[in-house]
Amino acid sequence: MCPPSLPACPFTPQVVGLKTLDDTRAFFNKNFPQLSPALRNADLERFSERPCRRLPTFSYVGPALHRGGTTVLLGDAIHTVKPYFGQVWGRGQPPAHHNHQSGGGMWEFSGGRSCGGVNSAFEDVATLERCLEEHCERVPPALASFSAARAPDAAALVNLSRRMDGGFFTFVLPLIVDAFMHRLAPWLFLPPVVTAMQNENLGYAQLAARKVRERILQALLGGGLLAALGAAAAAGARFLWGRAPVALITGGAA
Repeated sequence: MCPPSLPACPFTPQVVGLKTLDDTRAFFNKNFPQLSPALRNADLERFSERPCRRLPTFSYVGPALHRGGTTVLLGDAIHTVKPYFGQVWGRGQPPAHHNHQSGGGMWEFSGGRSCGGVNSAFEDVATLERCLEEHCERVPPALASFSAARAPDAAALVNLSRRMDGGFFTFVLPLIVDAFMHRLAPWLFLPPVVTAMQNENLGYAQLAARKVRERILQALLGGGLLAALGAAAAAGARFLWGRAPVALITGGAA
């Protein structure tokens, strides 16, 4: 059963009524003829069988972002995340200067960052362009190279986004711990994830892996600190317990 408050969209009533493969194929043939040839029957069946949702869950495509040697996904077609995620240009691939002109418009990126804060979709475009150049404009191997380069970042970006909805122990507490550890040892620990994501030289997959290593190190340091405190408390207790008989015998006199 679909919820009563679906987003306002001219296609909503049609999508809700899609129940069979033939209906779904006809819908895409009519409204998205450029996409329909690339959609397999199995994909369309899954599309028609999926229940309606009030809001989509954060998800991503992988491990391949392309199909064959002619089709590739870019931008939001690869992943769904919070709207403020991925707003910095060039993580892990900072070009010194890049111009791209298409359809009479020009976007210019200098020093690896756009003055307007372009999102990760432009990273996809830049990566695809780089892959095409590396493979001398041969499309099939360029698309495979693009998938290998961007799929890990898409998965990491979505997983980072999911953690932001985990509540105190998976979101707020890590932010506090990361901020403290970064202030204590900035050479060893990155700032909190929300801040670290603005590092244009650090890929999402690199950031996720780095945070895993930091969590392990934090756990080891925390465990070591607790063990040291426990040992100190035990030593203090033994010292006081050892002096107790003496105090009883001497009546508390030194």
